[in-house]
Amino acid sequence: MNFPSSLFVATAALVVTVSAAEPDHELTPDIARKLVGLMTKESSERLTVALILPGNSTGNAFESDHAKRVIVLHAVPGNGGRVRKAETYNFIWNADYGWFFWETRSENGGDVIWIWSETKGEITIR
Repeated sequence: MNFPSSLFVATAALVVTVSAAEPDHELTPDIARKLVGLMTKESSERLTVALILPGNSTGNAFESDHAKRVIVLHAVPGNGGRVRKAETYNFIWNADYGWFFWETRSENGGDVIWIWSETKGEITIR
């Protein structure tokens, strides 16, 4: 293989790799409601997505360009009935999980990572 064709193959491989790491669809209110419903064990019909804000997620020397902040209204028990409460969720996209959000919970024996994923559903990693 000569140099120009080697360079072409390497460039083509890089373009395919970069393109594969881009979301092929936006985070919709339906996807957000479904995943928040998985986390809260609420019916997605009982959740209202107020806002989906574009952005990027930065923290602990890590940055993701494919991030959305979602504000959701939940009906929760309060004042002898049900009241609305706003919660904020930070969704990130990657090729394995699609749109997802996660949290760390302390349980007996240490931390557990909980992930709610568009492609894989609810995942716990112990």
